[in-house]
Amino acid sequence: IRRLQNFTNSLFRDTLSMQSNLKLIYEDNHLAVVFKPAGLHTLQWIGTMKKQLFALDDVLPLILNPSSNNSDISHCLPRPLPCHRLDSRVSGCVLVAKTHEALATLNAQFSNRIIKKEYVAMLAGKIDFPTILSINHSSCILAEDGSNLL
Repeated sequence: IRRLQNFTNSLFRDTLSMQSNLKLIYEDNHLAVVFKPAGLHTLQWIGTMKKQLFALDDVLPLILNPSSNNSDISHCLPRPLPCHRLDSRVSGCVLVAKTHEALATLNAQFSNRIIKKEYVAMLAGKIDFPTILSINHSSCILAEDGSNLL
């Protein structure tokens, strides 16, 4: 049964990475960084109108190695958990906790704004300059070369 499970996980892992461009960027015994492609939900929400075949949190146990360095299994989470969300239309890196300590530390760092998120938009088409962007209730005017005027 173990061989069949390993084969199935390997087959699913290969299929998933080919079809969704999901990439493991970093992993240790406490946390991982995974690239989530656009079109994939971070979390599978119960009762959503548009249920996907899978979400990132569904496949994390299949693409990550279990924490093995901990002598006390109670430190390990039952399954790896994303520490933040990215909208389904957004691609980018997601921090994933594998232990209770990593989850608490990363959540505290997000809450205290120690971890900073940065978003980059790629636009197609023509933009009339100057363009005014509203970011967190503050405005930013961009010059034609993309630099900030204010």
